[in-house]
Order: sequence, then C-alpha cells, then structure tokens
Amino acid sequence: MSTVYTIDGRAVRVLSTLSCGRKIVELAYEDDGELYFSGEVAIVAQVFDNPPVEAQHKEITHLEAMAARLRDHLSMLQDEVSKAEQAHKERIAKLKRYESLKFVEEFLDGKLTHYVIVHRYNPECIRISTPAEEIDTENRWEKKQKLLSLFGTPANREIGWWLEYEQVFPFTSLEDARAKAAALLADAFKKVRSQPYSAERAIASAKALDIPVPDDLLQIVREYRQKSAQQSLDEARKKLAEAEKAFAAVGVVS
Repeated sequence: MSTVYTIDGRAVRVLSTLSCGRKIVELAYEDDGELYFSGEVAIVAQVFDNPPVEAQHKEITHLEAMAARLRDHLSMLQDEVSKAEQAHKERIAKLKRYESLKFVEEFLDGKLTHYVIVHRYNPECIRISTPAEEIDTENRWEKKQKLLSLFGTPANREIGWWLEYEQVFPFTSLEDARAKAAALLADAFKKVRSQPYSAERAIASAKALDIPVPDDLLQIVREYRQKSAQQSLDEARKKLAEAEKAFAAVGVVS
C-alpha cells in the first residue's frame, strides 16, 4: 500500500474509498527517518501522490521579490540615517562642551531670542537685548540688524560671539539670559571691589537689570565718592591758596 499525502502535506495511506469519493486514510508518523502507521484513521476529501505546495501567480512572486528588495533597501537607508543621526549627536555634543558653541544649532535655525551683551572695554557694563533691538543706526536711510558673528582667537583657541564691537552670549529664552547676566555681574562685583573706579558702572548695570547690589559694594562706592570729593576739595583749596598768594604778590608790587 503506497504512501500518499493529504492537502496539508500529511503522509497517509488509503484504507478505503467511500461511495461519495472521500477517502478513509491511516495517518503516518516518522521516527528516526522511518515512517510508521499507528492505526489512527481519518476521512479526507482527496489525496495526492506528492505533497501539495501553494501555487502563486507569477505576478505575486514578482511582487514579493520586489518587496524583499525594497525591505533590504529600506533597512540600508535606516542604517545610514541612524549613523548620520549618531554622528550629528556626537558633533553637537562636542560643540556643546564649549560654552560659546552651545547655541550654534539654534543660531543656524534662527531660534536665538535674547543676547547678554558685555562692553568690550568695560566688562562691568552688562545688558540684555534681543536681535530685533540691535539695529545699526549709522545709516540714517536704511536701518539694518547688526550681524552676530562667531570669532576665534588663534593664540589661545578661544571662541566667542561678537556683535560688532561687543561680546555677546546668545540664548533662546529671557530666563536663561537673565541667569547668565546675573553670573557675569557676580564676577564683575568681585573685580570692582579692588577697582572702585569701575564699581559705579557695575551698579548701573545691576540696577538696569533689576539685580540686587551687595551692600559692601555700595559702601565701597560711597567711600570712593567721598575720597574723590575730598581729593577734589583738597586740590581746589590748593589752587585757591596759590591764587591768593599770587594775588597778594601783585598787591605788594603795587
């Protein structure tokens, strides 16, 4: 009795054929590569000499092959995108290790909203502005926005933002700009304690930014003003004494 196969590829042997044409079959099992029949029977609609395989239209086979190629191409593109994104993240992370380069990406995307501006020659003069407020007024006919530029110093490899002749710290929010301005003023306060002549500029910056001024710095300014006033008074008295002496000399000659 030969081995045949059901529609789902199961090995069987036909025991009998019913009047309706359906087959009574005995199911086969495999053990160590050998088929054996256990006596388990079933009724099936038909049997085949060889295990049936799914038949597909040629167009379906072509489309499936195309889909496989597209999946491979998509996988390759996703890998390239992933590598590019990783390289971008690493590049931005490297730039952000330097404070001046933290906002390069925001600068390129036009997302900067506020500037903390420090006077080139008087670093205690600090103010907060916006790109829209920084207008070049030299040309009375055409008002242009000042150009924010990134400059590097070859000698010490320092990099910084500049707006014409002033140093700039750009930010994307007023809150962050105020925090930076407060930090810069704190450093300025430390320096002007040993340079009282520049303390008033630091205090003026603090008042404009509504940032509290340390009491000891106010006292330093008062003492500096008193000292300056005393020096002026002493100099005036000296000049007065010299003038009186000169006047008296003129009277003697007469």
